[in-house]
Amino acid sequence: MHMMKISRVLGASAVAAVLTAGLTAAPSRAETPVAPVAAAAPKAVRGDLTGDGKADLAVYGGFYGGGQEIQLIPGGAVGTLGRGAAAVNQNDPGIPLRNDPARFEEFGTALAYGDFNADGRTDLAVGAPFATVGGVVSAGAVTVLYGRAGAPYYTRAKVFTQNTPGVPDLAEASDRFSDVLAAGDFDGDGYADLAVGAPLEDVGSKADAGSVTVLRGGASGLTATGARVLTQDTGGVPGTAGLRSRFGERLATGNLAGTPADELVVVAPYDPAPAGTPEFICTGPGGTSQRSRPAGSVTVLRGGTGGPLTRTGAQYLTSAKLALGSITGGLSYSATTAVTGRLYGGTYADLAVSGKYANGGKCNEGAVAVVRGGKNGLPATATTVLTAANAGRPRVEGTLFGADLAVGDVDGSGIPDLLAISRRTSDGEHDTPGYAALLFGSTRGPATAGRFTWAAAQDTDPHLTGGALLDVDGDRTAELVLTAPIATTESDRDTGILYVLKLKKTGTSAGITAWQRVRRGSLGTAGHNGPVGPIAH
Repeated sequence: MHMMKISRVLGASAVAAVLTAGLTAAPSRAETPVAPVAAAAPKAVRGDLTGDGKADLAVYGGFYGGGQEIQLIPGGAVGTLGRGAAAVNQNDPGIPLRNDPARFEEFGTALAYGDFNADGRTDLAVGAPFATVGGVVSAGAVTVLYGRAGAPYYTRAKVFTQNTPGVPDLAEASDRFSDVLAAGDFDGDGYADLAVGAPLEDVGSKADAGSVTVLRGGASGLTATGARVLTQDTGGVPGTAGLRSRFGERLATGNLAGTPADELVVVAPYDPAPAGTPEFICTGPGGTSQRSRPAGSVTVLRGGTGGPLTRTGAQYLTSAKLALGSITGGLSYSATTAVTGRLYGGTYADLAVSGKYANGGKCNEGAVAVVRGGKNGLPATATTVLTAANAGRPRVEGTLFGADLAVGDVDGSGIPDLLAISRRTSDGEHDTPGYAALLFGSTRGPATAGRFTWAAAQDTDPHLTGGALLDVDGDRTAELVLTAPIATTESDRDTGILYVLKLKKTGTSAGITAWQRVRRGSLGTAGHNGPVGPIAH
């Protein structure tokens, strides 16, 4: 955490993220045209490191051999996954970042896919938010692996920190640079760029106000040349840097306005609620009422030639003012995640954001607001709000429906479907297992064309925590990939499991046609641990 030397720096990037609310336009600036798109290879399949048309799985694999590692699992038919898997340890000769032996640097706990050099193969950004940089502990670093066909599935690696020449910042203790990562083509030039969150960055005298650094892609991959840092004190960014607001704690990316460049949406989950904001009420243990004044904000920045802020229409969304259909008020503070996709099948990507609860619901039950994109950006209200009831499940305190979200076309309809994870919870008397809910989309939005829910009842205490929708077998429809990092089956005790499910939809229901547990024993020599998660998507 440190006092930034540049408190009002111009930023570049496009991503999409979390909480809720009413929108206000930022001060406009001259419209800048999008740069011509560079000639490049065909667009990479999301997650396809090897270039064979199948998504490969990249997942955090825990601590081994004096460092932490990720597991790269080539795509293939469900039932065969794990063959040819490779483990990438931060102490490997090809990785420039070396583990501080006195610390867990969390290499691999943040992952993001993006084709940064536009060669038709996906590349992988790997965060190490607690990395020691120049003797500074927990400053953070990001390593970029450039995809290739054969094991270990990357040709070269490059490390970026806040001390990298060209990055307009300095590494300081506990900034946690790379705590969250998201890729998108923020300047419309055909190369993916990378947004790197440092949610504990100090801005001026404001501790943990947070920042986002944007690294630009190009023919040689990511570069620090032209890197920008964004904070809530950056000129043109709505809002003001706040004490412990943690701007950049959640990121995602999407083309919300239909231009060649993606939008950047950055969440500050602890932005204080505006004066006069009414309290929300939720039902807690024993039916008691609990009150909370919703905090948090989301900033939406439109992309262009120079990245965010080069086009007019920046928007500021506060948690307090998002109307949630028939549920008044909005989502509580500390939203958990967000994704984008054409959830209504329209021209523009839409934004799905999750929070702890909706006003009038159960405390920490979770809710997901879906906001439709459009030519002029996002509207001031959510189009719909989803709860566990939309998945055919009871609304239970503490389950955090929407704790993780993912988007992908599972049924081949051409309209993405929405995956929402609900986590296991226990109040000492009742135990509610975690589950995955797939809400099929149509032109009427998510959960209007059927649903599918699944819990790993065949394994003990699976603790589902996240998931992705990726086309692992190359048939142009996505499979469900779910992470269970604390699986306790005897052969996989405390090592983690991936569950991969292939579905076939008939009418409004879907069934499993193939499924697989990817566990420590599936990974051959890469199986030092099981796949703990998170997983890149």
